[in-house]
Amino acid sequence: MDDPLADPGSSDLSVFVNFSRIRAVARTAGLREISFLSQAEALGAWGFPHLLEAELRSAPNAEVEVRTRLAGKSLLFGFERFRALELAPPDRPPVRAAT
Repeated sequence: MDDPLADPGSSDLSVFVNFSRIRAVARTAGLREISFLSQAEALGAWGFPHLLEAELRSAPNAEVEVRTRLAGKSLLFGFERFRALELAPPDRPPVRAAT
Protein backbone atom coordinates (compact mmCIF):
# COMPACT_ATOMS: atom_id res chain seq x y z
CA MET A 1 0.00 0.00 0.00
CA ASP A 2 1.49 3.34 -1.03
CA ASP A 3 -0.55 5.54 1.32
CA PRO A 4 -1.10 4.07 4.82
CA LEU A 5 -3.85 6.64 5.44
CA ALA A 6 -5.84 5.74 2.31
CA ASP A 7 -7.76 2.92 4.02
CA PRO A 8 -8.07 3.71 7.75
CA GLY A 9 -7.90 0.66 9.96
CA SER A 10 -6.11 -1.52 7.44
CA SER A 11 -2.56 -0.55 8.48
CA ASP A 12 -0.94 -0.56 11.89
CA LEU A 13 0.73 2.82 12.31
CA SER A 14 1.79 2.26 15.91
CA VAL A 15 5.44 2.36 16.88
CA PHE A 16 7.47 2.43 20.09
CA VAL A 17 8.58 5.98 20.77
CA ASN A 18 11.13 7.06 23.36
CA PHE A 19 9.20 10.12 24.52
CA SER A 20 11.78 11.00 27.17
CA ARG A 21 14.42 11.43 24.50
CA ILE A 22 12.10 13.29 22.11
CA ARG A 23 11.00 15.65 24.89
CA ALA A 24 14.62 16.36 25.84
CA VAL A 25 15.68 16.99 22.23
CA ALA A 26 12.61 19.17 21.65
CA ARG A 27 13.49 21.33 24.67
CA THR A 28 17.08 21.63 23.43
CA ALA A 29 15.76 22.70 20.01
CA GLY A 30 13.65 25.41 21.64
CA LEU A 31 10.26 23.79 21.13
CA ARG A 32 7.49 24.24 23.69
CA GLU A 33 5.70 21.21 25.03
CA ILE A 34 2.00 21.93 24.75
CA SER A 35 0.82 18.61 26.14
CA PHE A 36 1.80 15.02 26.81
CA LEU A 37 -1.41 13.07 27.20
CA SER A 38 -2.93 9.64 26.89
CA GLN A 39 -4.60 8.98 23.55
CA ALA A 40 -8.04 9.38 25.12
CA GLU A 41 -7.12 12.72 26.72
CA ALA A 42 -5.56 14.00 23.48
CA LEU A 43 -8.56 12.97 21.39
CA GLY A 44 -10.83 14.72 23.90
CA ALA A 45 -8.76 17.90 23.72
CA TRP A 46 -8.73 17.79 19.92
CA GLY A 47 -12.53 17.60 19.61
CA PHE A 48 -13.14 13.88 19.15
CA PRO A 49 -16.34 13.84 21.26
CA HIS A 50 -17.93 16.40 18.91
CA LEU A 51 -16.86 14.43 15.83
CA LEU A 52 -18.22 11.22 17.32
CA GLU A 53 -21.55 12.84 18.16
CA ALA A 54 -21.84 14.18 14.59
CA GLU A 55 -21.18 10.71 13.20
CA LEU A 56 -23.77 9.18 15.53
CA ARG A 57 -26.39 11.76 14.47
CA SER A 58 -25.80 10.91 10.82
CA ALA A 59 -25.85 7.13 11.28
CA PRO A 60 -28.34 5.70 8.78
CA ASN A 61 -29.45 2.88 11.09
CA ALA A 62 -28.99 1.34 14.53
CA GLU A 63 -26.31 -1.09 13.37
CA VAL A 64 -24.10 1.72 12.05
CA GLU A 65 -24.69 3.67 15.25
CA VAL A 66 -23.59 0.72 17.42
CA ARG A 67 -20.52 0.10 15.24
CA THR A 68 -19.60 3.78 15.47
CA ARG A 69 -19.99 3.77 19.26
CA LEU A 70 -17.81 0.66 19.55
CA ALA A 71 -15.13 2.19 17.29
CA GLY A 72 -15.15 5.36 19.40
CA LYS A 73 -14.88 3.33 22.59
CA SER A 74 -11.92 1.42 21.14
CA LEU A 75 -10.13 4.65 20.24
CA LEU A 76 -10.72 6.15 23.67
CA PHE A 77 -10.22 3.12 25.90
CA GLY A 78 -8.53 0.40 23.87
CA PHE A 79 -5.13 2.02 23.74
CA GLU A 80 -4.35 2.95 27.36
CA ARG A 81 -0.59 2.91 26.79
CA PHE A 82 -0.70 5.13 23.68
CA ARG A 83 0.44 8.70 24.25
CA ALA A 84 0.37 11.93 22.24
CA LEU A 85 3.05 14.58 22.48
CA GLU A 86 2.14 18.02 21.19
CA LEU A 87 5.04 20.39 20.48
CA ALA A 88 5.14 23.90 19.06
CA PRO A 89 7.68 26.55 18.19
CA PRO A 90 8.09 29.05 21.03
CA ASP A 91 6.17 31.78 19.20
CA ARG A 92 3.20 29.70 17.95
CA PRO A 93 0.09 29.20 20.09
CA PRO A 94 -1.32 25.66 20.32
CA VAL A 95 -4.02 24.64 17.86
CA ARG A 96 -7.17 23.49 19.65
CA ALA A 97 -10.43 22.16 18.36
CA ALA A 98 -13.42 24.48 18.58
CA THR A 99 -15.87 23.45 21.27
